[in-house]
Amino acid sequence: MSRQDRLGAHVQSLRGKLAEQAAKVTEALAQSEREKRALQQLIAEANSRLAEPQGQPEQEKTDAEVRAEERADQYWGERRDRRVEVEPEEDEGLRNWLAERSGAEPEPEEDGDDDRWSGGARRFGHYEED
Repeated sequence: MSRQDRLGAHVQSLRGKLAEQAAKVTEALAQSEREKRALQQLIAEANSRLAEPQGQPEQEKTDAEVRAEERADQYWGERRDRRVEVEPEEDEGLRNWLAERSGAEPEPEEDGDDDRWSGGARRFGHYEED
């Protein structure tokens, strides 16, 4: 075998090795592209889930939503503060007043007194018992 034949065989061997390496690199590149597409798909799905309303309290709210909730809380808090506890005597007077307005007969008071406001008058010292 001459020197030129040996060099030709060596070049042929190198070409075979180079072809094998090129095939491996091509396969690795194809695998990388498949993985890249799979990751992009996962990212798109995750973003889509994040964009959907969760209905959870941890969800971030816009400034307008926060201000609206604060105004509503303030309004209902003021309404609660203005609520008045009704005494049983006043409750009876209110029922009688409502009955009178609706055209029904007012309920007689327990002591037989026809003065519907006597309970309140007594409490404020404007009523003198006989």
